[in-house]
Amino acid sequence: MRGFSLHDATRGDIDRLSRSLVASRVFVDTAEILGVHETEPWRIQVSPRGDVAVLSDWRDHLAYLALDALWCRTRVIPEALGLLRELATARGYSDLVSPPTHLDDIGPYEAAGMRTEQVVASYQLLRADARLVAGVPEGVSLRVAGVEDIPAILALDARSFTPFWRYDARHLERFFRTSHLVIAERFGVPVGYTLSNVDRGEGVLGRLCVVPEARRLGIGAHLVADVLRAVFDCGCDRVMLSTQVENSVSQALYVKMGFRDTGRRFAFLRYGPEAG
Repeated sequence: MRGFSLHDATRGDIDRLSRSLVASRVFVDTAEILGVHETEPWRIQVSPRGDVAVLSDWRDHLAYLALDALWCRTRVIPEALGLLRELATARGYSDLVSPPTHLDDIGPYEAAGMRTEQVVASYQLLRADARLVAGVPEGVSLRVAGVEDIPAILALDARSFTPFWRYDARHLERFFRTSHLVIAERFGVPVGYTLSNVDRGEGVLGRLCVVPEARRLGIGAHLVADVLRAVFDCGCDRVMLSTQVENSVSQALYVKMGFRDTGRRFAFLRYGPEAG
């Protein structure tokens, strides 16, 4: 008999947890939590001792269940993951994806049988260190994106990222409620975009995308500089981002513009045999 169990959160659990779930950015607001609980209560799991797991679809084009949050004692993480994997299988998902986990803390996930799929590096820029580019690449213009641009952004992602990292329409619709998206066009054709926001007084560059055929033209630097100016105009003095450890080209750009590697590394893990 298992010594650990999970069950669908009750309305009382939701009332108790909602403030923490919003404060930690797992949900945008209480209305979103209540909407999920009313339509798919299984996506918020709790234990009798108060452990919490929040689940969502990783990407609509991949049958992976994402673990958006796992708040529990370290020693029960492997057992919790086993239960969540069973839940994922019962719901028709082929795999379970961990939250971003510091490399020093992945031991319990590996003990549960998960393997590292991707590792990202954390970079930071202080306002005093920023080196903003001057000038505009030939034929390039920037504009704020709207929901009507979702098909264009999906097309940019499809040309620029592996399926694991590509966004879907569902994610983009949510980002339009929480973030700032800017599209770069070259001679009127979309060639890249940024996704950014301000979180608790800190700027976050969540996405830099430039399609392969438009790289090395200064478009990426132009997009990043636009984000930095917008963040600084909001009164922030620091900008954070994460990038795949093997993405040396983007890292070189970030360093050139004043970002510094924090040394922190975070892993996304999953069970699939093709992971890594």
